[in-house]
Amino acid sequence: MPQWRRFRSAVVGRPGLSLAVLFATLTLSGSTDAYRFWTDKRADELLVGAEYALRWSPEVWGPGETLVWEVAPDPDFEVYFGSPEGVLPYVERGLAAWSGIPTADIQWRVDGVGEEAFEEDSLYCDGRNTVFVDADADADFCAGYMSGCEKFISGRWRFVDVDVALCMGYSQIPENIEPQDLDSFQEGEREFSVFVFNHEFGHALGLGHSGALPLTGRYVRQGAWPIWTDPVMSYGFNFRLGEVTTDDAIGASLLRPVRGWQRTTGSISGSLQVAEEPAPYVQVWALPMGDRPLNNRVGAFSNADGVFLIEGLEPGGYALWAQPLSRLSAHDGFMLEDGPLDLDEAIVGSLVQVAAGRTSEVEIPLRRGRTTRMPPTAVFASQDPAPPVPITGMWGSPCSGIRLRGERPYPADGPLWFAEHTYWLRGDRWFATKLTVEWSSESEEAVFDWAGSYRDWEWDPDDERAKSFQEIHDEPGIPPFLDVSISNWQIEKVGSVVRHTLEIAWPESTEASLRFRSEDDSCDGEPLVVCDLSGCELRR
Repeated sequence: MPQWRRFRSAVVGRPGLSLAVLFATLTLSGSTDAYRFWTDKRADELLVGAEYALRWSPEVWGPGETLVWEVAPDPDFEVYFGSPEGVLPYVERGLAAWSGIPTADIQWRVDGVGEEAFEEDSLYCDGRNTVFVDADADADFCAGYMSGCEKFISGRWRFVDVDVALCMGYSQIPENIEPQDLDSFQEGEREFSVFVFNHEFGHALGLGHSGALPLTGRYVRQGAWPIWTDPVMSYGFNFRLGEVTTDDAIGASLLRPVRGWQRTTGSISGSLQVAEEPAPYVQVWALPMGDRPLNNRVGAFSNADGVFLIEGLEPGGYALWAQPLSRLSAHDGFMLEDGPLDLDEAIVGSLVQVAAGRTSEVEIPLRRGRTTRMPPTAVFASQDPAPPVPITGMWGSPCSGIRLRGERPYPADGPLWFAEHTYWLRGDRWFATKLTVEWSSESEEAVFDWAGSYRDWEWDPDDERAKSFQEIHDEPGIPPFLDVSISNWQIEKVGSVVRHTLEIAWPESTEASLRFRSEDDSCDGEPLVVCDLSGCELRR
């Protein structure tokens, strides 16, 4: 007798909210959650690699074949799209991002509006891949979801059909929308649907939720978007509609690789420890050399034993960044295991070399101690000229084999996306500098942590006061955000030296601090690099 099960994943975010305030959660039936993949058979494990990923049945969607979607003749589409036909361009944009990945065998199309009468209850496991509106799915909980039908085939679960739904918010207009604002509101929600489709089609491939950077999301100099972006499969705040990042693309390619691609890639595996104990459910990013390491980063999570595996990497050198989970609603299963949330952001500056067909192994020691700061209450800018500092415009050496320098701070444009009222009403401005850090071969054991500043509060514009993350989001244990913005990060090899160049920005009421440390004796006393309005200095 065949065995069947249903699988469901949801994106939270009420239509009508801006993209910047999208939060999401994951609800499953009959499967455990995993990044980067859903598991095909080892249901007792939260995390699996590509070998045990849940994939499509080759009888339904084989290599080189096209998966066909259809839009249901659902009258609820009329509210925002005018008709079921009106949603087709937005569905196509959501599909196109995945089918445009050159290293992935993803061919799919939407064939138009189905001819059969629409009955939502009859969609599941009907052999069709359908897009519809679920008018019963709570708009406060859900912007859209994917529901998959799986069949147990030859000892493994396989997808056999999938449906994607927009939730209740797309079946009604909020009562507070003024008539003169209706057209622009509907257009905004139609654009938002591209992200919903993009995310849910990623789940339909077999991808779970990825990580997001716990950095302050803010507009940076001369740009409407942060220079770095989060994966579409994350619940991050910095993403572009209808696009996938390198992290998304590699995940999809590992599920449906083009012939020969995997032979050209390598992996990084490693173990994480904190206080000599395994560090479970920590986010680890591989940052490639070049001028866009944050955009092109590829990540995975450590498992319950503190072990991680990042697959599908092009040969070359990678720095590593380990950090606690920052969007807890995306990883409820991990949080039930009580992962260590107070870890500092640890960055391995020396390069891990990846070769095709090989797995490089590393160990990363982590440190607890995320110290949060209170909301600013006054302007702290100095009225007097700042005295000279040791590493502003000159080189200093925090550790044997490492040298760094900072540039004189300058005003940084743009408010925080979530705290505009805080910074315009209370006067807290942003300042930036450029840090250059060089690693030589004798400093391979060294890492640097972001020692601060960390923020565990947001400004609530309704109450005109600062509230803790937990008070606003009703989630226990939300880790503080690093109250630093990073842009223009470049990693290059200059002779025998690895050079990192970062433009960082921070609020004037605090200071940006880096701690250097090592397991050997190359870093004496764990020196700090502190940048404030007067410049950057090295403190021992």
